[in-house]
Amino acid sequence: MSNDKSLYVAFHGEKLLGRGPLAEVATLCFESNWEDLRTRIAVYEDESGRVRDLNLSGTEEEVLARLSEPTDDKIPEATKTPSVSNGLRAGQAKRGPGRPKLGVVSREISLLPRHWSWLSEQQGGASASLRRLVEMAKKNESTESRQRRVVDAAHRFLWDIAGDQPNFEELSRALYAANITLVETLSSTWPEGIRDQLARYLRRHREAASAAS
Repeated sequence: MSNDKSLYVAFHGEKLLGRGPLAEVATLCFESNWEDLRTRIAVYEDESGRVRDLNLSGTEEEVLARLSEPTDDKIPEATKTPSVSNGLRAGQAKRGPGRPKLGVVSREISLLPRHWSWLSEQQGGASASLRRLVEMAKKNESTESRQRRVVDAAHRFLWDIAGDQPNFEELSRALYAANITLVETLSSTWPEGIRDQLARYLRRHREAASAAS
């Protein structure tokens, strides 16, 4: 079964096309796009709710081939301090001979020289150390932080696809107030596909609370 972090969900207008790995979802979008060019097709990261832009022009093979191309995403700088680069810019993944493709994404980040110095002294170097730090932070994340991430993801998804649905503003307030019952009530008349994806976020919100008890 696919991990939620690797899942994407696609919509044709308000209709849920499907959910799965990016290649499978892209195929669904390509087929649906040619059936009706007038209706918007939107793809979202299942976990974060972020929009994943797809270029559906050309043949299906060309659409799938473009999925592995680097994006222009960059991690925003947190401060205005001078940056020190590790030599890798966005989309330029460094691989050694025979190194398997592990889904690693290279992006530019900015740190002070003392941060790079500390990281370079750690076992495995800067990249491995950063991954360990991120995993440790996620493991020790508080229930409130986990729930907030779920709420942000749900709102991000809804803002893009359901902004014109009835009770949207009231539902958004209820979502951030963690009034899940009211959220379910206010969305009860919304299109089935949107409610289906929203239910996934609400389930994760409840699971975050259950895990802490």
